[in-house]
Amino acid sequence: MTDIEYRQIPHDFPVEQLFQFVMGEGKTPFNWLIEEDVRRHFEKLKTGTVSVWGAFTGDMLAGIISASNISQFNDDDNNSKAAEICEFVVSSKVRSKGVGKKLVRLAMDGVFENWPTFTDLYVMTHSENTISQRAFLRGGFDFVLTFDDRHRSRITSVLKFQKPRPIRVLGIQSGNAVDGIDVVIVDISQSPILGDSPKISYDVKAFHTYPWASKMRDRIFAAREGMISLRDVNMLNYELSHHFAAAAEKLIGTSNIQKDSIDLVSSHGQTIDGHPHWELGEPSTLAQLLSITTIGDFRPADVGAGGNGSPCTCTYDQLMLLPAEGCTDARICINIGGTSSVTFCPTPGSGQSVTGLDPGLGVLYIDWATKLYDNSLDYDDNGDLARGGQIDEELVQTMLQHPHFLKECLPISVGPDDFSRRQFEQWVALAQARNISKIDIISTMTELSARSIAQACKRFGPRTNDIIVRGGVCNNAYFMERLRINLEACLELPIERLKTLTELGLDEESWETVLYALLGYLCFTKQTNFIPSCTGANHAVIGGKICQIEREP
Repeated sequence: MTDIEYRQIPHDFPVEQLFQFVMGEGKTPFNWLIEEDVRRHFEKLKTGTVSVWGAFTGDMLAGIISASNISQFNDDDNNSKAAEICEFVVSSKVRSKGVGKKLVRLAMDGVFENWPTFTDLYVMTHSENTISQRAFLRGGFDFVLTFDDRHRSRITSVLKFQKPRPIRVLGIQSGNAVDGIDVVIVDISQSPILGDSPKISYDVKAFHTYPWASKMRDRIFAAREGMISLRDVNMLNYELSHHFAAAAEKLIGTSNIQKDSIDLVSSHGQTIDGHPHWELGEPSTLAQLLSITTIGDFRPADVGAGGNGSPCTCTYDQLMLLPAEGCTDARICINIGGTSSVTFCPTPGSGQSVTGLDPGLGVLYIDWATKLYDNSLDYDDNGDLARGGQIDEELVQTMLQHPHFLKECLPISVGPDDFSRRQFEQWVALAQARNISKIDIISTMTELSARSIAQACKRFGPRTNDIIVRGGVCNNAYFMERLRINLEACLELPIERLKTLTELGLDEESWETVLYALLGYLCFTKQTNFIPSCTGANHAVIGGKICQIEREP
């Protein structure tokens, strides 16, 4: 019913209106109504021990469902808290229109949102009231028992819904900078359970990065550059699974988390090619090594649907970083790792889709330039080296003519083949031919990344100063300064500061590995995990290969 509005009824709603509706519309052979009890029940709305949800046509009630957090079904011995559905009435004018089913769903979601420590929800119905029972059964309730209810002079059926527990996922990934294996253990929950716009939340239990051994890191880069044989690539695919499994076992051991508490492993693997995406680290092998059901190979499904398989960071941003209701500004979410990705989140209620792209470079060339300057350094700590050098504007302009930076329409995805070691060496040779010092090369590569990201935001994104930046580069004060200055110039807006995930209450260090854990969670729960408006696919897909492990009962 498109003309019916569903909402939770506030504590100060007129009790008499609820009472009159139930007594007027609820008198059927299936309802057991005692006026004093019904009135007393709704009086508790003011105290918060009763919650009520309503269906409205204009200002008129078309249906209600209520729940109490004081229930005869509480089981203190088993540490379970139960709420109970008490009143469920739909106006005769809208029966058989799906109103009851919608109210049941609203109440199920609302009970666990209002009383988050509760685990169970019960309802008692007349055993012959098949219409009401069907609404609850479709919502996920199960029959518990049927008994001779002498108090109500009827046969009563008891139905129960148990709140799903969080799914514990172990996420694994190695990023484009190939600086280490990131492993996270995270509990993922979803609320509302049945609503049309589920909100996913997560709780990080453990996270760590395990550095690659230099020889293995060199082999990964060699594979990305096409410098090893097909047989070596094949062997690397399986070897990486062993390294991922070893890292996972280390985190499990040091975090004191029971291995059998982990429901799922979600492994992104190691990207070695980007058009189309190809990740190594066979998930089937990983599943066998860890003896835990494992999901991997996420991107091929999106590629099969006509997409790039990237950017997949948009999935995290749509779930976690959309502007709140009532915000008047769109939001830009920037991720900077070895390469970079950007998501454009529209203003709430605008009807626009989330879009995004991979602008190109992140810190990869900055790190390589730092290594060129001093072989003992892996990165430019705090940007101190870049700040001490000079930006060569002519070289920046030359590098910005790279074909990736000149693409004119979305989708735009980046892979290791776009910005290879060979390309880096060519630009370094140009710099050396211009007598640019090694420290100035660091400054110039820093500027290239910052400016290319800002220009991508100008060309494809909204004009907003609500901008979030993620990645270890947030600790690089000079890079953040150059990014802010470039964004101000490109967006023609004052930008006092760039926000971080920490300000939003999200863990900065683990978020990207949580993203890949989320991709596995969404696949496992049969929800789409790629955004076609970002990847260019012709429809949304559930990406991932499930490698099942049957555990001993």
